[in-house]
Amino acid sequence: MAISTRWTNHVFLSFRGDDTRKGFTDHLFASLERRGIKTFKDDHDLDKGGSISVELFKAIEESMFALIILSPNYASSTWCLDELQKILHCRSNLGQAVFPIFYGVDPSDVRYQRETFGEAFRKHEERFREDKDKVKRWRDALKEVASFSGWDSKDQHEAGLVETIVDHIQKLLIPKLPTCTDNLVGVDSRIKRVISLIGMRLDDVRFVGIWGMGGIGKTTTARLVYESIKEEFQVSCFLQNIREMHEKNGLVQIQKELLSHLNVRSSNFHNFFDGKKIIANSLCNKKVLLVLDDVSELSQLENLAEKQEWFGSGSKVIITTRDKHILATHGVLKTCEIGGLFSNEALHLLSLKAFKQDQPKEGYLDLCKEVVEYTKGLPLAIEVLGSHLHGRTIEVWHSALKQIRSFPLPEIQNTLKVSYDGLNSPEQDMFLDIACFFKGMDKEEVTDMLETCGGCPKIGIEILIERNLITIGATNKLQMHDLIQEMGRNIVFLESPNDPGKRSRLWSQDDIDHVLTNNKGTEAIQAIVLNIVQPYEACWSTEAFSNSNQVRLLKLCQMQLPLGLNCLPCSLKVLHWEGSPLKALPFSNQLNELVDLNLSHSKIEQLWHGKKGLSIPKARFDMLITGSEIPSWFVPQRCISFAKIAIPQNCPVNDWVGFALCFMLVSYADPPQVCNHEVECYLFGPKGKMFINSRNLPLMEPYCPHLYILYLSIDKFRHTIYEGGHFKEIEFVLKSYCCHSLQIVRCGSRLVCKQDVEDIFGNHS
Repeated sequence: MAISTRWTNHVFLSFRGDDTRKGFTDHLFASLERRGIKTFKDDHDLDKGGSISVELFKAIEESMFALIILSPNYASSTWCLDELQKILHCRSNLGQAVFPIFYGVDPSDVRYQRETFGEAFRKHEERFREDKDKVKRWRDALKEVASFSGWDSKDQHEAGLVETIVDHIQKLLIPKLPTCTDNLVGVDSRIKRVISLIGMRLDDVRFVGIWGMGGIGKTTTARLVYESIKEEFQVSCFLQNIREMHEKNGLVQIQKELLSHLNVRSSNFHNFFDGKKIIANSLCNKKVLLVLDDVSELSQLENLAEKQEWFGSGSKVIITTRDKHILATHGVLKTCEIGGLFSNEALHLLSLKAFKQDQPKEGYLDLCKEVVEYTKGLPLAIEVLGSHLHGRTIEVWHSALKQIRSFPLPEIQNTLKVSYDGLNSPEQDMFLDIACFFKGMDKEEVTDMLETCGGCPKIGIEILIERNLITIGATNKLQMHDLIQEMGRNIVFLESPNDPGKRSRLWSQDDIDHVLTNNKGTEAIQAIVLNIVQPYEACWSTEAFSNSNQVRLLKLCQMQLPLGLNCLPCSLKVLHWEGSPLKALPFSNQLNELVDLNLSHSKIEQLWHGKKGLSIPKARFDMLITGSEIPSWFVPQRCISFAKIAIPQNCPVNDWVGFALCFMLVSYADPPQVCNHEVECYLFGPKGKMFINSRNLPLMEPYCPHLYILYLSIDKFRHTIYEGGHFKEIEFVLKSYCCHSLQIVRCGSRLVCKQDVEDIFGNHS
């Protein structure tokens, strides 16, 4: 737990070493430190008659709290009495909080100096007969501290007393929230409210709900509470973005994620009924702190934290959600609604983002008040607008505010569209792709897909990060706040509110089914991505794509098509159909743009019906399919990590089309993960080596062999070959950066001539 600049320590311990150093004081010190409470304890046995050091006085002055352990022989030490005087001085002048602990003594004996305290002062009066004022000050100090509220060890177990003291100190520290809330505004009161509902000192299992609209600060509040109290539990877990995890991976995967966070090795189950049993059995005897963030359905609570009996005594479950009804239905009685910031808090937050200071710059106050009014206290909207206006002149502020006033929007999150409107058209398209399809995906995988579709994602993603529209998470995943994603998807929705077939992007299963079942696609559609957890049967028209001639990206999975398909969009650049039920893809005469084909763990037996599937690819073509044999068309290679292609000396360069490689791969990553591979090409001759291509392979089903086929056109480096003279050999190296998660079993290669193309892309089986 961090400390503000005023204090060096949280707690100063004043004690008589002979009485308690190796017992109670040591236990108290250790417990405070375990909770992250920085505590000063003088570990030297001090001479009873010595003078208190300047360093010790400094330590007292720089401590937020002082705990005085009044043991039987405390008053016999002049050092302890001098410490006590200094502590009371700091209480009066520096605001230090002081708490006495009556350890093995009666508080009245301390106050009236009886028993051992009386005996000690008789000796002091004898020793300091020439300085009676000193003794009087010591007596007054003891009398004063004995009147303070504190703790009495009488009739208490030592462990319980220590826990009670530490609980109290931590409770006083939490509202201060020093370093961890830097640049956060309005969080203190929220944290206090939640902690008061949790009932930290009670042994009951308690569910607490935090609810409010998206972007209001539910997750931030839950995270700060979690960080401040997690050390008091045997196990703790913050399970973030449950709604999103449920949509992408299903409940079973979330259950496994929970058990993994709690260090429970019980992942060998395949349905949520077994998952519930394992969770309950694993946690029922443990004191657990669990945060379930962004719960969107009752079933999520029923399968992750159905009953209080699932958890051990003293456990606490914190739930954040947008839907208060879910909490009520689940029987969560302790709830806290998170509202917007007050005007002064919003102004403070805006100033931090726009000016990097606590107050608006001179001349900007009225403009800041306009922004505060417009955002209605929504923290995310304030942060995005503040960052957008940072470093701008007053004239630019006026212009920006005029812009947002000119386009009134029905919901607060649409204020975020200001950042979107400031993008150039390519970045707008990229933002909409990420908002509709790619949130939470690996950055490199998305970059590769967008680049294949004709974009410039490397610079585009940087611009989106700068505009606060996306962030890159710790695991290199593209992240986007819920409100920003909703804003992007709403832009697409408004392209044609009543007819999804006229929108640029389709991601909703209902919309996709409506358009493709009724053959209502149009040339407006640019991309279709269907991510579903459970397989289902779709009754799409056999001519579903006949009118959608501008689709560049088609990504499907986990579905059956009993009617089949007669055609695919001729504009396709990326086709990912993992688990395709088709034995062959529909015939097409004009799939000239296709660059990236992924048919992993599918039932494909033949790529294309008919004699022709593709014309000669222009630059590059990737294909990943299920398969265990290198096609005989490829020249087998002895070494599995690289492939060599001999260049015939009598073969004119004009007769070449390109190079083809085929690798048989088996993934041992379970669960599947994106693996980064780089294919390097070396032309051996006067020009040395030449880098050709890099590629991130998509997810592969574990232990299932796949064929990765890569075609590279010679057009990209034909000029170099002409200038370089005679090359004898081309070498391709496949490098893996996934340790041992992927094995290259076999490989083959071929120098491709014009007449060979149909053998690869026309009728491969």
